[in-house]
Amino acid sequence: MLRRTLMTSIIVLTITLVSGARAQAADAPCILLTADDVTAVLGGPLVGPNSDSTSCVYTSQTTSWNGQNASATLMIAGGRAEYAQSVGFGAKYGTPYPTLNGVGDKAYENNSCGDQCSEVGVLKKNTFFMITVQEDPKHAMAAVTLARKAAARIK
Repeated sequence: MLRRTLMTSIIVLTITLVSGARAQAADAPCILLTADDVTAVLGGPLVGPNSDSTSCVYTSQTTSWNGQNASATLMIAGGRAEYAQSVGFGAKYGTPYPTLNGVGDKAYENNSCGDQCSEVGVLKKNTFFMITVQEDPKHAMAAVTLARKAAARIK
């Protein structure tokens, strides 16, 4: 199940690299997902952020599930075209992703990784990003909460 989430992320990242799309916030993903946001949802103290130009990862040292520390990842995945491709991937290779209201301009939730993680894909203006929360018993609610906070920072 984790393999499917990883595969989805790799496909989206590959699409982004091949298309050459650049998101508005691609130079600073940790501006969209802050340590305070993650601490409020997962608890702290945190390890991180571990980041590069497209992703920001925080790991909780206190919240865990099945012996694994909870983590939250934001990955900048492109723009409108990449969002549409990601939604299409869900419809073509699995179950269509449920739409989320009140998160960015458009959003979906992908729980195909099972009971240990949740992914929320968000399109705000021309920025497409994904929030993934893993190994947290409240992963679905946590991912939506973090996605709302990150989307609100895109002006």
